[in-house]
Amino acid sequence: GNGGNRKRRYKKEKDPENKKPAKMECITFSNITTESVTLNWRGPEKDGFSMIEKFQIQFQMEINGKLNGEWQIIYDDTVSKGFQYIVEGLLSGTVYHFRIRATNNIGWSK
Repeated sequence: GNGGNRKRRYKKEKDPENKKPAKMECITFSNITTESVTLNWRGPEKDGFSMIEKFQIQFQMEINGKLNGEWQIIYDDTVSKGFQYIVEGLLSGTVYHFRIRATNNIGWSK
């Protein structure tokens, strides 16, 4: 027979598409004082199939119940000592909103 002439077809698996990291979750606060707070977080659940390069911490102040101005960057680097950052120089009696973003070679998380 011609059994040796049969061709086998293999379906090649597609490589995963690189994407931005998933939104950061699980931000917690500890060591809260009138002038400082420690932010704690975990990396994003999904890294977008690309290594996380760095994290960025931003804040906005709340004035009269409304966010005031643009998000201000207070940290923009890799994490070397766990997922933790101490924010100092806060104003007593002021409400702050914080967000943390991660980036890979595709872009920033939300």
